[in-house]
Amino acid sequence: MDWIAEKCGIAKSSVSNIVHSKMADDPSFELMRYLVLNLKKDGTDVSEYAAGIRIQHLLQEYGVELETGESIYRKDTRDVLQRTLGSFGCYHYAQEV
Repeated sequence: MDWIAEKCGIAKSSVSNIVHSKMADDPSFELMRYLVLNLKKDGTDVSEYAAGIRIQHLLQEYGVELETGESIYRKDTRDVLQRTLGSFGCYHYAQEV
């Protein structure tokens, strides 16, 4: 809240009052706030989270189980990484991947 107060040029207590007022008006606001705080703790942001949700929806749309999708992603990522490292002459590292 310090950052918001500084950016907006208002007191921290004003930011706190606005947040608490919004929480009372909109029950989903607290859930969104909780999500953003936890994403920040995990070192990610809302746009990365949204991309993950879109991928999950695509997997569901095509009837692919989440675990299967993760397995495919890991294999494809590993293959791309091995080819990339190999193309740079890093054959030793490419084999470890």
